[in-house]
Amino acid sequence: MREITPDPGGHRFLLKAISEAGNELAEELFGCPRRLADVLDADGWSLRLIAAHVLAYEEMVSGYLDLILSERLPNLDVVDAEAVRDDPDACRDDPDESVLSFAHVRRRTQYLLWDLHDRHWRRAGRHPYRGEITVLQLARELHLHDIEYLWRARRLKEGAGATRGGGSR
Repeated sequence: MREITPDPGGHRFLLKAISEAGNELAEELFGCPRRLADVLDADGWSLRLIAAHVLAYEEMVSGYLDLILSERLPNLDVVDAEAVRDDPDACRDDPDESVLSFAHVRRRTQYLLWDLHDRHWRRAGRHPYRGEITVLQLARELHLHDIEYLWRARRLKEGAGATRGGGSR
């Protein structure tokens, strides 16, 4: 997968990519037919699990960004954003509610990133396993994560014979 590089004019291209990929992901997951919500793919993901996971991942990134931008080189906690896949039967979250929450947290993340000056993109936090992680690195990873799960959701729906973009489109 090709990495999105920042533009020298303020990372506008990356911000646009995050916005578009996040919107497409939310549209793909919202309104999925109930009969498809728990169909598992070969890797153990369902649309319900994907919706819960992207929300957990977004909350993790948003929390990391808050810490990095409010403290000098803060310690970042380890968060298992894939925990929903460990016990799929335990995840009973309504996919639409997860998607709406994801969209809400994503909007907050976007506003936070849009307000940053160039120097803030280099700010970092210290993760116990990954070492230093910068705001720029988190933003790039957020975009790549969206693309990965957008692809996974589309493939899952196509494999189950659903139409792209939701149940009634």
